[in-house]
Amino acid sequence: MKNITKYAIIKHIERKEEKMKKDIKKWTIDDIIQEMGIIMPIIEVINCISFSEDMVEDFINKYDTYEEFPKLMLKRYEKQLNLKRLLFLNYMYLSGKKIPSRDNKEELENWMQARKKIANGKKEIIEMLQKYFVQNPIINLDAIDGTFLINIDDSRDYTTQEQKEKHQKERSESLARIEEIKSKINIDKLLQHMLNDIEGIYVKVPGLGEYIRNNIISDTLGTRDLKTIYQVIQEEISDVVDEKFIPQFKKELIDKAEYIDWDKFLLMSAYKIKNLINSISQYDNAEKEIKSKTRDMQICNELIRDRKTKINCEIVRDTKDRRYIKYSASQLKQDIEKNIIDGIYYGETRLKQIKEELTSGKISVSDISNPHLFELLRMSREEKLKCMDANGDNAISLYKNGIISKNEFNKYLENHTINAEQIKVLIEDDKKKKLESKEIVELYLKGKIELEEIATLKEYIYEEVTEERLINFYREREKEDKKERSQKYFALYREIKIREATEEEKEQISNNIILELGDEMEESDFIELYRNNLITINSIREWNGDAFVTNMMVNGLLKPADTKQIVKNNHLMIEEIKKELKQKDLTDEEKISLIITTFPEEEYTDLRTELFQYLTIISDNKERKKHEGITPSRDKKKGSKHYELDPCYKMQLLLLIDKDYSYSLTNDGHMILTLPNENKVIIEKMFKKVKDKVEIANGAATYVFNIAKYNSADILDKDGKIKRTNLYQLCDKDKKERYYHSKNWGEMIKEAFDLEHSEKHTEKEKDDIDQIIEKIKRTRKLKEF
Repeated sequence: MKNITKYAIIKHIERKEEKMKKDIKKWTIDDIIQEMGIIMPIIEVINCISFSEDMVEDFINKYDTYEEFPKLMLKRYEKQLNLKRLLFLNYMYLSGKKIPSRDNKEELENWMQARKKIANGKKEIIEMLQKYFVQNPIINLDAIDGTFLINIDDSRDYTTQEQKEKHQKERSESLARIEEIKSKINIDKLLQHMLNDIEGIYVKVPGLGEYIRNNIISDTLGTRDLKTIYQVIQEEISDVVDEKFIPQFKKELIDKAEYIDWDKFLLMSAYKIKNLINSISQYDNAEKEIKSKTRDMQICNELIRDRKTKINCEIVRDTKDRRYIKYSASQLKQDIEKNIIDGIYYGETRLKQIKEELTSGKISVSDISNPHLFELLRMSREEKLKCMDANGDNAISLYKNGIISKNEFNKYLENHTINAEQIKVLIEDDKKKKLESKEIVELYLKGKIELEEIATLKEYIYEEVTEERLINFYREREKEDKKERSQKYFALYREIKIREATEEEKEQISNNIILELGDEMEESDFIELYRNNLITINSIREWNGDAFVTNMMVNGLLKPADTKQIVKNNHLMIEEIKKELKQKDLTDEEKISLIITTFPEEEYTDLRTELFQYLTIISDNKERKKHEGITPSRDKKKGSKHYELDPCYKMQLLLLIDKDYSYSLTNDGHMILTLPNENKVIIEKMFKKVKDKVEIANGAATYVFNIAKYNSADILDKDGKIKRTNLYQLCDKDKKERYYHSKNWGEMIKEAFDLEHSEKHTEKEKDDIDQIIEKIKRTRKLKEF
């Protein structure tokens, strides 16, 4: 026999220990029975196996002694066996740190004998298991019979002093963590939403959460009845917990603080707060509460220490309520950084509500002060279109803030108009000009902004409105697709470059345009450019002479102001005007229009009277009816008198009633004025011919009829004269359709059409009407025969 040295023995023991260290994690049932033996009660073994009820009953009925403990049975359920738990419990019983809680002393004595027999010689195994559990700690829960209380066996308390102290330190740190949370936030508010998730989310030990929840309910209600507990869980423990459960809830968390994952507790709290904010966002006047909840959510995020914390599990309330929760600390941080604006968390519900309010027109984009909110809204193309259709200013704000692209904005403008204030918002943007000068002009040419509006943007587009472009438009004015754009550009050029220019500047612009066209200029071009107010009459006179200007005047092509100016400067003599009026084939309507519009001022009263003699009024020698006229006398004998109203102002007043008027003059001097917007016809005797002289007519009244009534009446005879008798009889019984030429004639006409309250007339137009009425009063004069 070979000598066995002390060294060889030590190496043999070390190899055996090393083998055990390596193999202990891989022990099978055979290894456990062979190396340890099974000394734990059968009921504890059963608790280590995931049994169905029938499997448990079968197991208990067949095997109930320690000596005959069935190796075969353990192997049979090996797949359902929690080997680590089996090792720990067996270690506890084998080392004497745990004994069965049995009332039967005989059974307890039998167990003690069995343990002594099995444990004999197992000291080395016990030490190896102890080392194993230092490296692989385990926490085991044992329910106390007949209660909801449990014993918590933590392997750290049953291995080494160092491990025990580590456990105590962990508990102290956990209690300190609770105090930290309580110092930063009202923990009661968090607990109101956390009871149902205790076992699924933030308790480290599987199964412990259910015990904690049941204890909370049991101790709060003072009952141990399991049926009652479960009923409360189903009916009362919802997402918001009744305040009566909170005190016991805090007590349980403190008692088991080291087994709570406080980072997950905080993460789940923040997740619940986020959902709560979503639910209350739909209510009015909830801003204060939302701000408070938002701050709680931020505090929870700040208190989380491990930024890798995640929640990834399914929460089951009952068979109908199954929620899968997947959330992380990094997602929470992202939510806070992106979704909190001005102290308010914007969740899905609130964002959806805002989009609905925007697209319905309940709120405007300008009501949203922070542009970052639009990033959260993530509006679809359809939602943006609805938003813009609901409010024109929305389109401007969306484009300014970069929510819609330039292409989207241009498409919007294809079917919508824009005003000057909206354009200013885009061109005065601090970050980037959203609209260039040439684009503003193009919007006008497309009819997207009115001339009056774009005129207020003169400083922005002045350099863009040029003579070069004007000439190009003039040359293309006859093209079908250019006609409207050309006329609009002419109007823009007048407004931006000519209207406020000095006389010298206007002359310079005129000459520049004429010179630019050069050999292309014909007589018709001078007239057309003048009629478009692009060149002055002085330029035309300098280039074409006085005769050309005179011909324009008598053909109604000259503006009244220009005619007066030329006459005043002796460029055009009154005798020449008379000559042209006599020779030219003008209608009486054209002559009246020329005379009254050219010389409307009071200073030209005598000149107008002189020029009226060129009207072709036919004499009417029939006797007037006695009741037509005005006192003091209508007798034409020597010494009789009547008042005259200036026909210039009379006509101006009647024409101001409806800007879309049309009129004609009868052969006996009546003006028939049609007012389509008022649905009225006015018949007014303007002139009469006495012997060979045309005079102002004031003996007749002013008649006002509905268009239909006038059209159905036989008013004109075959010679184009008014049938006075028929006209008089056409009036209603109260004679409300007839207005005599008294001193208050102007007020009567104003009242007849209710011009003071008219919505069809601007305030300026109403002021112009009042001024004409005052002029009528002032120029009314008494004439003697």
